[in-house]
Amino acid sequence: MITRQDLKQLQSLSNVPALSILLPTHRISPDNKQDPIRVKNLVDEATKRLATEFTSRELEPLLKRLETLVSEIDYPHTLDGLALYISHNFAKLYYLPFPVPARVVIDQTFATRDLVYGMHRAQRYWVLLLSQASTRLLAGTGETLEEVHDENFPMQMTGPGATAPLPSDADSSYRDDRHRRFFQQVDSALTLYQNQNESLPLVVGGVDRQVSFFQEVSQDTQAIAGSLSGNFDKATIHELTPHVWSIVQSVREAQQADALQALDDAMGT
Repeated sequence: MITRQDLKQLQSLSNVPALSILLPTHRISPDNKQDPIRVKNLVDEATKRLATEFTSRELEPLLKRLETLVSEIDYPHTLDGLALYISHNFAKLYYLPFPVPARVVIDQTFATRDLVYGMHRAQRYWVLLLSQASTRLLAGTGETLEEVHDENFPMQMTGPGATAPLPSDADSSYRDDRHRRFFQQVDSALTLYQNQNESLPLVVGGVDRQVSFFQEVSQDTQAIAGSLSGNFDKATIHELTPHVWSIVQSVREAQQADALQALDDAMGT
């Protein structure tokens, strides 16, 4: 799923030719059976248009990159849109949680306008699932959740009470303090993502005690839009989505109500 960092990277690249292929896709059968055909037709269109502007020798490496990228498309798991970006030194595809118009663009830079528009319209948020064994971060766009796997998340608590035994003289306050320190680390890491994507609504999940500890140490409690109670160490995205989405819908309705009230106030003034 595309992020604002991905958009910034795409917009910073300049190469001739920069090929962009975008199209709406489908999540379920039988509608998604037409997606490979649509991709093939757009690739054929792109190949013909490129051939009128560049020699075969110039195009050979780019077309090989395009062929490889198309072969990597996971059609059974597409979302609402698909974007492919290829140049002589770059090739990447993105599954989009919003539809985009079908088009082929050949230019000096990649076509990102439809992605910017889609991301602005879609409700975006974070889901933080607290656990000393494995605290997980998921990025949400609309009803689509994607788990973050990088140098920060999932994050595991280490040391006494986690990967090592508690000291023999440790009491419950010592254990609680260890958890608070760990969730401070989690909150610091989360701040990096919030700063990159403005402060998005946050859904926090975990056993009640851990959620309470996180709320105590968090530097941005205003971002917390709601919470889920339970152990989510093994929860799948499919299991989480309906519970998370009900909270996010409430956030969206509140934002719309605030916007309408602000408009009423402005008109009254």
